[in-house]
Amino acid sequence: MLKNLNKSIAWNAFKHIAWGTLKRRLPVKLVCPFYHLISDDDLPHIQYLYKPRTLIQFRKDLQFIIKYYKPVSLKDVHNSIISHKPLSNDSILITIDDGYRECYDFIAPELAWYGIPAVFFLTTSFLDNKSLFSRNKASLLCSVLDKKVLTIPQISTICNLLDIKNPALDQMKSTVLSLAFKDESVLNKIAEVIDYNFDHFLRMQQPYMTSQMVDSLIRQGFEVGAHSASHKKFLFLTEEEKIHEIQSSMEFLEKKFSPEIKSFAFPFDDESMSSNIYGKLKSNVDLFFAAHDLIDDPIPFVFHRFWMEKYAGDIQIVFKRFYFEKMIRKLRGKDFYKRP
Repeated sequence: MLKNLNKSIAWNAFKHIAWGTLKRRLPVKLVCPFYHLISDDDLPHIQYLYKPRTLIQFRKDLQFIIKYYKPVSLKDVHNSIISHKPLSNDSILITIDDGYRECYDFIAPELAWYGIPAVFFLTTSFLDNKSLFSRNKASLLCSVLDKKVLTIPQISTICNLLDIKNPALDQMKSTVLSLAFKDESVLNKIAEVIDYNFDHFLRMQQPYMTSQMVDSLIRQGFEVGAHSASHKKFLFLTEEEKIHEIQSSMEFLEKKFSPEIKSFAFPFDDESMSSNIYGKLKSNVDLFFAAHDLIDDPIPFVFHRFWMEKYAGDIQIVFKRFYFEKMIRKLRGKDFYKRP
């Protein structure tokens, strides 16, 4: 408790530090935030997962970024590696994951208006709305569970599927959300029990971008990268499965869109990815992006990103949260990522 109190006191002081001082004291080789989508509405396939930033918030984010940072492209980052000329400490690369249609409808137009480059990392099995992400399925089920009056047999069946004894709604929803990482088949069975059709949602709502939309983004000057084939959590995969997720999505992307820079962003994170596995994949990928926030990696072609939906509020406070966590790691001598 005392430790948390001290951290709270430190944060209250830290958040008032000026940006120029922060960037000098806590340099990062590349500031790399990532978004998923922006929306002013509660989207049923998202609302139980995280709170997206609104359109107004995103505009303010971009205004802040062009005021305090130098936006760079994927090509700029790659050139800095092959030329051995590091980027300046105010460099920032904007990235957006998963390929939701809001990327095309809202994010890209805002980025284009401010002249900011960005990379859209695509989960290849979601493209053209071919399949629905397991976490989107979990959120949709939670939305239905919140609104639908279930019969006693339905509740009993769901509890058996979830392997829980407590039929409380909150318990069911939290278990459903946790299963999105482990057993998607249970989610499909629950949908059958409550008479919910994922395919109908996918067909009618089309939550992801189409190939034509991605082609349009590329013509506008944006870059694309791979975000795995199926968005599985790498922590639960074998080495062979990890390599397959990366290679198959990269091959698909190269064949479909021919990106100049071959890039891959890990879904969730690159947990258990050893230097040895990275070495096996270097010929397939120019740049990798993990998600350990503002931290440098011993592998020169691996960069770490931070999740913009993790914290709510003004972008200055969101950014300072991540800089604050970096300062804490630095004071503890842990501000460098160690690989297994």
